[in-house]
Amino acid sequence: MFLEPSEEVSAAFRSLGIGEDESYDGIMAAYETLKAKNAGNTKAVIKLEVAKDRVMDHRLRQRMSGSLKPDRKFGEDLRPKDAKKPLITLPPFLEEIAELPKRTYLVTNIAVFGIFGLLPVFEASFVSSSIGLNFGIA
Repeated sequence: MFLEPSEEVSAAFRSLGIGEDESYDGIMAAYETLKAKNAGNTKAVIKLEVAKDRVMDHRLRQRMSGSLKPDRKFGEDLRPKDAKKPLITLPPFLEEIAELPKRTYLVTNIAVFGIFGLLPVFEASFVSSSIGLNFGIA
């Protein structure tokens, strides 16, 4: 059951220069291209915005009626298939306030803390010095 577009929606598709089966990315790309081309003409830009809104409303009605299926599966990864996934990621609630260190910075810190942490292995009297140095460096 495909929800047929009205004449207004068909005119909106034509004004954007896209087909009725165009994807969301294609709709937005066509809109942005035409908007940039008509940057000085306010009326033309407003007409393009109205056309884009009509097309998007039609797509929403199709989606709500079940006649339009999504382009990809829910939760599908949008990264290229050959991209490496990071070893460690931050939880979403920390992304705004924290960042992961760069690899070189992390390796340097591990080496420094490791050296000072191993001092007590060689001489028991270095325990307090090792703890103090590690706190000072941190």
